[in-house]
Amino acid sequence: MMMQNNGFHFFGIHFIWLFIWMVFLFLIFVTPYDISGERTKKESVRDILKKRLGSGQITTEEYLEQKRMLEV
Repeated sequence: MMMQNNGFHFFGIHFIWLFIWMVFLFLIFVTPYDISGERTKKESVRDILKKRLGSGQITTEEYLEQKRMLEV
């Protein structure tokens, strides 16, 4: 004979699993890919090149040469 628990089939646990799945799906589909707290714009190659020129890693001639290579 099957145990029926007086008509109670533990429906409460189904709501807990439903909540867990909803949170899981929210984390997958709604949160941004960069979960660092803010969405950041990806730097372009030109921006990186300008930073390298500004920090003195490359000279002006190297900057202009690499900039021409990017435009081609």
